[in-house]
Amino acid sequence: MHRLDKLTSGIMVIAKTKPALISLSRSFAERSVQKYYTAILNGLPNEVGDVDGWNVIDSNCGVKQAVTEWKVKEYAASLKANENYITLVQFKPKTGRFHQLRIHASEVLGCPIIGDVEHDGGGESAMCFRESGMYLCSDGIDIKHPEFKSLEECPEVEGVEWEEREGGIYLKCRIETPEKFGKLMRRERE
Repeated sequence: MHRLDKLTSGIMVIAKTKPALISLSRSFAERSVQKYYTAILNGLPNEVGDVDGWNVIDSNCGVKQAVTEWKVKEYAASLKANENYITLVQFKPKTGRFHQLRIHASEVLGCPIIGDVEHDGGGESAMCFRESGMYLCSDGIDIKHPEFKSLEECPEVEGVEWEEREGGIYLKCRIETPEKFGKLMRRERE
């Protein structure tokens, strides 16, 4: 249901039954599913915003319009990175275009995702970071549950929170980003 690029780590959504597949397909088509990603960018974004504020990218990916909300979570000085900085960001894609986050990071923000061999430009700085894979992780997703009508019906599941909003019950799943993200930020800062 929730496809990830081969090199992207994180949460995937899989339907176990046909009714679940139909409901999830409808939710994704209606764009009522909220997805969260964390990435590390090579450089300082062109559209530098507040560390806590959300920014919006609204541009084409190929021939289709694509919208991504993003915010900076942290900067780290780096001797190897473009402009001597790497930037930890959170993305909330509003559309689901092919390589949308990777293209928006590289072409709109001017900072490719570290390890993205298709969109990193292949320069000296990009080559320094390729050994550890791509630094893009699907680390959160909110989905309206098709059947539950109250919080009392919701089971306790590790890593899942339930929230009542917009006339429904939402499953909110979050995972920790891979350890390599924190290690890279610390290593570059040091």
